[in-house]
Amino acid sequence: MRTCKRPPLKSLCLIALLLLAEAGSGTPLFAAPVTLTDSAGTTVVLEKAPERVVSLVPSLTEMIFRLGAGDCLVGLTYRDTLPPEVNQKVIVGGFLTPSLTHLEALDPDVIFLSPLNQEVRDHFAGQSCRLIDLECRSIADLYRNIETLGGIFDRPVQAGEIVAQIRNELQHITRKIEKIAPENRRRVMRIMGREQLMTPGE
Repeated sequence: MRTCKRPPLKSLCLIALLLLAEAGSGTPLFAAPVTLTDSAGTTVVLEKAPERVVSLVPSLTEMIFRLGAGDCLVGLTYRDTLPPEVNQKVIVGGFLTPSLTHLEALDPDVIFLSPLNQEVRDHFAGQSCRLIDLECRSIADLYRNIETLGGIFDRPVQAGEIVAQIRNELQHITRKIEKIAPENRRRVMRIMGREQLMTPGE
């Protein structure tokens, strides 16, 4: 009659540690490389999760913090006001006029920019720093950008939760305004800008 030998205690401990490490966070390890195509049609390949990030787009800055990746941000613009933690970051200038000198000094591995930052794109073209344009022109773009950021910063679960929360909030608003006759609804336009006046959207 054959008997099965128990594995050594060291082997059991090693297996237990590996299982705990795999189940600990609930978030998978960074699946390198991550390949994405941004709003400018540029294919970007990230070999690892970025560690030194500059955001020139306030909406993306806020979303990065919401994902729990705010520690990766080393620079932003004076347009960034949320969350309060932005006050602890280096300001590289305005939304339209970031300082190339400040950007260089921060030695970022990723810069999030907009189509309005062509000077930044030209300056860093061909360098190791990755330039990512995540333009938002619709709610669908917003969801896609959040999920893209979740992939970039290895936080897909958090990204999914944020998208679900926004969907629920919009559905709640839709249910409320359904009670208002179309002719009684108000149209709103937001004007913003310091260097020049502009509005979100077309």
